[in-house]
Amino acid sequence: MKRFALVLLGAALLPHLLGWGVAAQPEVIEGFALYDMHLISQESLPHWTPGWTGPIQAATILALLAELGHPNLMRDFNGDGVIDELDTIALADSLGLGLMETETANGTNDVRLVIGLARYVANQYPGQFVLKIYDEGFPSEFQAETGSPFEPDAIPGIILHLMTEPALDAYKLELESLEGVIVGLEEDPNQNNIYFGGRSLLFDETPGGYTPVDFAWAEEDRWKPGHQGKIFETIGKMDDRFFVEYRGRWTPVEFILALSPLDRPGISGTPYHCPPDAIAYDVATTPTPYGKVEVEECVEREEDVDKYTWTVTNIDFLIDGCGICMFAVPNPGLPILDHDEPSGMAFSPSPWAYRWFAFLGSCGIMPGDSAAFSVSVPGPTVDVPVAGAVGGCIPPAPCALSTIEVAGIRTTGPRILADCPDLVVEIINKTCEAEPVAGAPISNYVLTVEAKVTNIGGAPATVPTTALLRGLGPYSTFMTTTPVPPLGSGDAHAVLLSFVISAEEPPCPLEFVVRADANGDIEECDEDNNNAYDSVCCTDEPSGDIGACCFPTGSCANLTAAECSEAGGTFQGVGTDCLTTVCPGTGGCPDLTVEILRVDCSCTYGDKQEAEYSFTVSALVRNIGSTPSPATSASVSPGGDTTAVAALNPGLTDLITFSFDITGGRMCAEFEETIVVEVNAVAGECDVGNNTASRDVDCR
Repeated sequence: MKRFALVLLGAALLPHLLGWGVAAQPEVIEGFALYDMHLISQESLPHWTPGWTGPIQAATILALLAELGHPNLMRDFNGDGVIDELDTIALADSLGLGLMETETANGTNDVRLVIGLARYVANQYPGQFVLKIYDEGFPSEFQAETGSPFEPDAIPGIILHLMTEPALDAYKLELESLEGVIVGLEEDPNQNNIYFGGRSLLFDETPGGYTPVDFAWAEEDRWKPGHQGKIFETIGKMDDRFFVEYRGRWTPVEFILALSPLDRPGISGTPYHCPPDAIAYDVATTPTPYGKVEVEECVEREEDVDKYTWTVTNIDFLIDGCGICMFAVPNPGLPILDHDEPSGMAFSPSPWAYRWFAFLGSCGIMPGDSAAFSVSVPGPTVDVPVAGAVGGCIPPAPCALSTIEVAGIRTTGPRILADCPDLVVEIINKTCEAEPVAGAPISNYVLTVEAKVTNIGGAPATVPTTALLRGLGPYSTFMTTTPVPPLGSGDAHAVLLSFVISAEEPPCPLEFVVRADANGDIEECDEDNNNAYDSVCCTDEPSGDIGACCFPTGSCANLTAAECSEAGGTFQGVGTDCLTTVCPGTGGCPDLTVEILRVDCSCTYGDKQEAEYSFTVSALVRNIGSTPSPATSASVSPGGDTTAVAALNPGLTDLITFSFDITGGRMCAEFEETIVVEVNAVAGECDVGNNTASRDVDCR
């Protein structure tokens, strides 16, 4: 069971709609908090004292990062078969009795905390982490403690990166990037700092200029059974330095430590297949302003536990060159028994939604990729239509969580099975086609809606009810009804509803609602979930069997399947369109284009103590021509690296990446560079002038 989660605080993500109303909307996110951290207490072991806050918080952030894709940082130390707070206690004890020297006369100071944490991480993941130290006086403290000069490679296998003095913005940046953060408060200048684990923040200051924050605190929470640490809720401010309100007075932050992986885990996961004995299954594809998204949902039941799994596939969703960085479905308020997600994404339940977020700087689930997410809740529940959401970051990247751009999607999700009837309606299909009126300038536009009425309650609907189709806006006078028979708990009934609008032009959009209406004959569990809203654009085409027809020359025409066959073409399917279909043909040519999707940059210090800027470039190569392109290669400058480009059929793409370093200067500073990616031309290419793309980047 995952023991870590990320809570985003803010306005409700989505309304609890049981219809398919979806829309793009920026979410107002006020802040976030890491919860379900391993809050261990300074009284967890008999020999621990208030001086043990250093190893306690070091073990706490190691447990956090272990959940976020680096499992070797935490293991089953006590051999009981699970990894939990008892193992965090064991790790803290090992650190304190060992490298952090907590029980010596000097105790765990900033230097011993850094040395102990750095050596432990370097042993588990050599060369894969950087430890950022916000304290400009730390080198002199290191020299006095160890007798050796402070160097970035003073601890083999990990980079020690000296930063500026502690600041509120630094705390926000590191915590929002989901780093392991330790804050040291200078309660007494003549004693060691007291250490806290970074846990939360709100993005905006209060009117008084304070920023609400809270920390993992090693003080014993005597309201909880056993031994458990507290959550320290407080405020921070910037004056001449960073201060936190602690024990009724403003206490300076003397030290911040941020443990950061050099490379985040990619968004990946084991492919999921819905088993044959699943109790519910649904697939929905939703177009959004940023591209299409498919969600496949599966519900499994084992005794009294229902497991909901959503497989999210990014068809062509892109915002600023990145894919899906957030996925969410409504939370009906059930206890969360377990959850699972792909490496590289964090679970974020809130009172109104189950949510998952990619790490800042990640490009999320890219086009063509999928990821599976699951939540287990007490059963029995019912699977009902819900309005979910996906999101990506608004530029500039890496973006803040407060700038997530949300787009609504269609899926299904859990609902509590109450002991009463509850009718909901799901729109399965809709069409609006023209029936010309002979000798008249108008047409009759026939709206036909196929829907399903389901009793999701725990008791039967014992009387016949009604399904209603009604237009909205200027079409609100058009309506029709059809009867629905009595429905037992979990039973469903398909309905077909239709009405006719006479108009000179095809209505677009034609908005409508389908209502499962008990007409007051029965008392439902929820009287507000009876409606499903949708819209359609009517067409002048007399039938719906039109699709794109590709001819051997590469040209295209919208025809019926029979007409396409008679003309010697290849029918691409009902509903396809020549505007979005690329047809192969012997008379055409390949044409490769390249688009730089993302450039990530970081700075570290090399063996000669020179600043080394590391770049990772992601680009998308597309064949926009009408014939296949053979395999070729691409190069990047600066750097000069090359990579292979796959053979591409018309309309297909290949995602390519480059990684290279640039050395410059003695200190890491803001660095400007122009990145150029060039794809080598292939034989017979239509246009070689579009094989190059460039992007100006600032590396900070």
